[in-house]
Amino acid sequence: MGFRYHILLTLSTTLSCLISIHAQQLPTVAGAPAFAKVGNYFYVHSGTVYADSLVNQFIALDLTIPWKTAEPAWKFLPPGPYNAYHTAGYSADNSTFYTFGRDTGASANVLPPYWLNSYNIKTQTWTSSNPPQVNDTSRRDFTLLEEMLALQGI
Repeated sequence: MGFRYHILLTLSTTLSCLISIHAQQLPTVAGAPAFAKVGNYFYVHSGTVYADSLVNQFIALDLTIPWKTAEPAWKFLPPGPYNAYHTAGYSADNSTFYTFGRDTGASANVLPPYWLNSYNIKTQTWTSSNPPQVNDTSRRDFTLLEEMLALQGI
């Protein structure tokens, strides 16, 4: 009995280790994320789940590497500022991923602190800003975005 127990315990431990080694972390399924294709990567930022709970995740998918439909090779990146119901874009040289807007839906309790967020792809760092134009909360248009990007020299 002891020998069989030892073999089963060893087999069970070995299988658990193998499964955890090969199991990939999956992103949280969320609605209203911002997303954009930048170069050869597809980036997805944040989003919301039930009752406007924001998901703080930032993931990328390398479109040059084959993967199974059921097992996409998501790469988890520094999540940066949370948000939902926002929009994404990128710089002309594909070096920066932008998110802009901060309307998260029904609840004012989850209003993100910044309107424009920039992710430097090379350094994997976020910067955030609230230019003076966003003090006028009625300005939720692309003209505002153009003004803000022009101020930053983009």
